[in-house]
Amino acid sequence: MYKEWYAAEIFAQNFPIQNWVTGEMVWSTNQYFAGVLIINLSQSNKTEVKMTFFYPNEPAMDYEFTIQPGCQGRLFLGGDYPVLIPGLNLSKRFGLRIQSTESVVAQATLWERLPNDPISNSMSTFMLHPGPLGKAEKGWCCVDSITLRNDKPLEEREWFTILNPNNQTASCILRFYPGARIDPQSHATMLNPEQLNLVDFPVSIPAESIFSILQSDIPGVQPNKAYSLIASSDLPIVLQGVRQIYTRGNNQAMRDFAVLDAMPVGHVDIK
Repeated sequence: MYKEWYAAEIFAQNFPIQNWVTGEMVWSTNQYFAGVLIINLSQSNKTEVKMTFFYPNEPAMDYEFTIQPGCQGRLFLGGDYPVLIPGLNLSKRFGLRIQSTESVVAQATLWERLPNDPISNSMSTFMLHPGPLGKAEKGWCCVDSITLRNDKPLEEREWFTILNPNNQTASCILRFYPGARIDPQSHATMLNPEQLNLVDFPVSIPAESIFSILQSDIPGVQPNKAYSLIASSDLPIVLQGVRQIYTRGNNQAMRDFAVLDAMPVGHVDIK
């Protein structure tokens, strides 16, 4: 069983984003909460657990604790709880690695509330990715990706985060493949002419850090078009996506969000 788990990002919205209607930078008024749940599968031994938190541009931070035999440990990483991890920087996105002395399974739950509302507005839960990382994690695929940016009420944004837990810089290429509708009558894909081009975006991720980018900030990626993402790296990495959903022009309060599943697919030659 597994003694190592990864999350590329524990989502938080503690930073300003651009309002696509006015162009101004706005802060979210939503309250964000995050928790990691770990079950110790051993019925006889306690497990020592070390969490390592990875940031975009500051040193990684370790935090250690113990979970009793046959017990679920629950640790809150954000929100208005009275006791949180000392030194954890909640003003930034951060990735996570969990290492344990016994076999464990790790899952994250993220939720947010509107101001002065005790009931969650949205919630998402996902399993962390098991380690250790190897050749399979040099390539990742996220099949569903889109940025809706037009005059309709719906506004969707896709964030992609890459965690590089290695002790050296990882060189990656993000390739966006154009989507196409499958026509039931012709039994074939129907590509739009303006959607035929692949988009490559090279990026270097420093050692023991994360890199996050908004899909609409990538040159050549068109709004309101469906894409699939393949990430290819010279070192094992972890990829994760987050979809943010707003009422157009109202970016102070997110309506919903979802964690986008990504899967390791091994080396993909996209050069």
